[in-house]
Amino acid sequence: MARSRIGHLLLRAVATAGLLVGLAAGGAAADDDVPELPTLQQPVVEGTFGFTGEAGDEVTQGLSENWDGAEDQSFIVQRSSHSNMLLVEAKAPDGTWWGVDLGAPGGRKLTAGTYTDVAQFPFHGDRPGLDFSGAGRWCSQGALTGSFTVTAVDWTEEGWLNSVDARFEQRCKGSTGASRGYFHIRSTPAPPVLKLSVSGARTGGVTPGGRAVLHGTVRCTKTSSVNVAAHLEQQQGAATVTGWLVESVDCTAGRSVPWEGEVRPYGGARFLDGWADATVDARADDWDYALEVHVQKAPRVCLGACGS
Repeated sequence: MARSRIGHLLLRAVATAGLLVGLAAGGAAADDDVPELPTLQQPVVEGTFGFTGEAGDEVTQGLSENWDGAEDQSFIVQRSSHSNMLLVEAKAPDGTWWGVDLGAPGGRKLTAGTYTDVAQFPFHGDRPGLDFSGAGRWCSQGALTGSFTVTAVDWTEEGWLNSVDARFEQRCKGSTGASRGYFHIRSTPAPPVLKLSVSGARTGGVTPGGRAVLHGTVRCTKTSSVNVAAHLEQQQGAATVTGWLVESVDCTAGRSVPWEGEVRPYGGARFLDGWADATVDARADDWDYALEVHVQKAPRVCLGACGS
C-alpha cells in the first residue's frame, strides 16, 4: 500500500479526532471543521523528485535523494476537485515513499508563485499549506515553518492537473535542520467530462395488478453506473395517482442502453390505461472530476390504450 493511502487515512483520523474534541468542549459541528484533502488520483507519465536534508531535520535525518522516471508505480499525483491543492509522491529505489502536499491559502486556486508563512497541511486555513514527509517520518509536533514556489502549473478548466513544477523548504518545529526539495510531474492528457442523456418512451403499459410499466434508454460518453428514477402522475377524474421507480443501469460508453421498470402506485391505488405524465431523472458520477452528472426528461406517456 502506497504512503498516500495510509497518509490520507491518518489525516482523516486526525481531523475527525480534532472535531470530536471540539464537540466535547461544546462546539458545533460544521463542514469547515473537516479539512479538504487531495483524493483524486491521476496517472503520471513523467516525473522527477528530489530533496536534500540537513542533519538536524526530523523528516530526512540528513538524507538526500533524487530520481526520475516515467513508471506509473514510481510516482503518484493526487489533487482536489477545486484546483487548490495537490499531493506528489515518489517511490525511492529502496521501496520507501516520499511525498509533499501543497495547498493554496483560503481554498483559492493553486497558481504559479512563491508562498511564504506556511502552516502544516491540511490544517493551514487561510495560510499556504505544506507537508513534506517520507519513510514513515513527518513533523511530529504538528507544526512547521517554510515556503514553497510553484514555478509552473497547468490546470484544465475542469480541474485536471496537466503538469506542475515546484520546489519547497520545510523546517519542523523543534528541529535544528531543514529539508529542501523539488518535483516535476506531467500527467496523461485530461479525459473528457462525462456527458449523459436519458429518454423516456411515450408508450408504456399497465400490469394486471395496476402498476405502470415504463421504459427508455440512457447514453453516456464514459462507461458509468447510471441511476434512473422516474416519477409518474396520472389524473383519474378528481383523483391523482402517483408513484416512483428506481433502476440502476450499467451504461457502456457510446451506446444507447435500455432501462425498464414498474411504478408502484402509492396508497393502494392502481394505474389505468390512459395518459400519464412522467419525470425521468438520470444521475451518474464522473470519478475523474468528482462530479455528479444529472439530466432529466418529462415525457407524456400512454399507458396501455389511450384516446386522442
